[in-house]
Amino acid sequence: SKLYRLWAVADENDTVTPALNNSAVDLFIKNQNCITDSAQYLNSVCEKIIFYLKYYISLWNNIKVNYVFECTYYKLNTLLESENLDGNFKTEAEGLTKESNLEEHLVGSFSKILGEMEEFEKKGSGWSLQCIDGLLIRMSKHKPLGGGKFIPLPEKIVKTRSVVNVQNDDDHCFKYAVLSSLFNSDKKHKNLPSAYKNLIHPFDFTVVKFPTEIQDIKKFEKVNACNCNIYALDEKNNVYPLKVSQFKFNKHIDLLYLSNEKTSHYCLITNLSRLVRSQKSKHHNNHLICRRCFKTFNKDYKYRDKSKLVKTADDLMKEHEMFCGLQEPSRYEFPKKMNVEFDKYQYTTKVPIVVYCDFETLSTPLTDTTQEHVIYSVGVRTCSSIPDLKNDTFIYTGTDTMSKFNEYLINLCKKVEELYARNIPMSPLTQEEEKRFQSAVNCEVCNKPFTEANMKVYDHDHMTGKFRFAAHKECNVQMKLPNFIPVYAHNLSNFDGHFIVRSLDCDDGEIKVIPNNTERYISFSKQYSGCNLWIRFLDSFRFLNYSLDNLVKGLTEFPIMGEAYADEAERKLLLRKGVLPYSYLDSMEKLEETSLPDRSKFYNTLTEEHVSDEDYTHAENIWRTFNIKNLGEYSDLYLKTDVLLLCEVFEQYRNLCFETYKLDPSWCYTSPGFSWTAMLKFTNIQLDILNDITQVQFIEAGIRGGLTQCVLRYAKANNA
Repeated sequence: SKLYRLWAVADENDTVTPALNNSAVDLFIKNQNCITDSAQYLNSVCEKIIFYLKYYISLWNNIKVNYVFECTYYKLNTLLESENLDGNFKTEAEGLTKESNLEEHLVGSFSKILGEMEEFEKKGSGWSLQCIDGLLIRMSKHKPLGGGKFIPLPEKIVKTRSVVNVQNDDDHCFKYAVLSSLFNSDKKHKNLPSAYKNLIHPFDFTVVKFPTEIQDIKKFEKVNACNCNIYALDEKNNVYPLKVSQFKFNKHIDLLYLSNEKTSHYCLITNLSRLVRSQKSKHHNNHLICRRCFKTFNKDYKYRDKSKLVKTADDLMKEHEMFCGLQEPSRYEFPKKMNVEFDKYQYTTKVPIVVYCDFETLSTPLTDTTQEHVIYSVGVRTCSSIPDLKNDTFIYTGTDTMSKFNEYLINLCKKVEELYARNIPMSPLTQEEEKRFQSAVNCEVCNKPFTEANMKVYDHDHMTGKFRFAAHKECNVQMKLPNFIPVYAHNLSNFDGHFIVRSLDCDDGEIKVIPNNTERYISFSKQYSGCNLWIRFLDSFRFLNYSLDNLVKGLTEFPIMGEAYADEAERKLLLRKGVLPYSYLDSMEKLEETSLPDRSKFYNTLTEEHVSDEDYTHAENIWRTFNIKNLGEYSDLYLKTDVLLLCEVFEQYRNLCFETYKLDPSWCYTSPGFSWTAMLKFTNIQLDILNDITQVQFIEAGIRGGLTQCVLRYAKANNA
């Protein structure tokens, strides 16, 4: 992580972290001189980067490299409070060889980094650069894509009759593919190397090596004044652009790149439109096709714009290329359904099992400014709406905390899977339930009327057999149980998530991640070995972005706390935010101490604040009231209270959302996702999707920064 890198580089040396059997390396150049200007810092490390690039190119011949510019931003929330944010600005991986111009490569890479920073600061909603941490260089041994010996074409491509595939037995397939562009369609035996012997041609092949790597084709284009576009096949043998020429020469040569486990191969595409047409349309009209995105225009059709002016396919292609040239080459695919409407009918039922968790850590100082956090305690609360699975609270303290946490989740998975596998027939209906079913005119799921085509059926809970409502047959089919169990932690993205992710290698089960950046997660999911259900880890802060203490202050009722603590006086004590001597707790031995630490031990080295008299008195009251025997018990009570309060807050949030929108947010990853779903359901609107590539590219080209505002800059005196 960035914090580790900043701690590890304590002097003028850079950190080098080898990986993958020394075929990859991470290199971190720390901002030792505290340079505050981004361009100045990047210029200052150019020589050092070039030294490392040359070294690893000489070691590995070909490398792939990308850069991560790491910095820290801050934003003032009030005059006294500020918030920090990690900034990570990355470049795409680029292949380099001994012939590469390293200075030109760095200029291009740094321009992209500075451009990304400028774009972020434009729409960053008040974020300002606080400091530059350093530059992370990621290098790996690279075997570039290149052409070699003959590979047969897939049958699907052969049927298009739009590719010439020369059956060479040497590494000169690039040369044969280019030369075959000189022949007209009547030429026989174009697929045999003998057809190219003694051929007089205008091309200079001395600038490329054989087998020819894709990155070397740029040299060939410059010398021969032609555009070489490379296309490849996906797993369904559909064509997509791999490399589209950046030059604007009049001559175009389109090549198809094939590969297998042993070799790779170039072929000539004689008719790109015919090759791509089958994956775009069933019509066989004469089309113009964009080489960058495969947008097609029918040559036989006369188009009219809004002013009713007649335009040809050539006119529209010129207009399209203006915007398409601004985008990276890609194949656009649009959904078959051309509108968006509410269709998440599953979300209208509550997720039966929801889990809440929290952790406590020991803080071991590494330097004067950094600490290592080690998990020593975990608290889990399981909330269940299934009668046969009771609500459960689990607290564990020990050196194997994460192992016990995963063990708890595995056991929970197995129990829930057994319950979900039940298929209890519907119980006999009461008179009232039967009357409700017979009188129903609209489906209680989608609120649309019943029809002969989509008839009324009974919907019931398969785990209990209870009748729920009258629904369309199609809606009834969609009312499935979730294939996941949501596990919430407050501020998972910034803190708890790192500890959980590290522990998920406990078995060989699959892991899925939705990243926010290279060090933070929106969500991640684990399917433990032997389980079918996924454990979906989520951040409750992405739904309720306030501290837990502030969220609790907004509640008036506490049924979950009342269940755990029947005594009203005890409950009131726990509803107030407690304190824990985080900085003091640096070893497991301190948990055995039998008295509350002195007030001075509650000093927080992170915030540089002492505990208030009021907070310390509250801690003493807790210790006496609950007859605490040691600091470990005090910590467990603190943790249990936090987990129960998180459960209290989020369960009431779920209930409020369900009462208001008849939707459960536990199906969603974040509050914006839930808001979008609620909007579609509440408005019952159908939104059309853009289905024209040119329109999409026009809008993307017009996207600019975010909020524009005039602010009074915050100035902090540097004279302490």
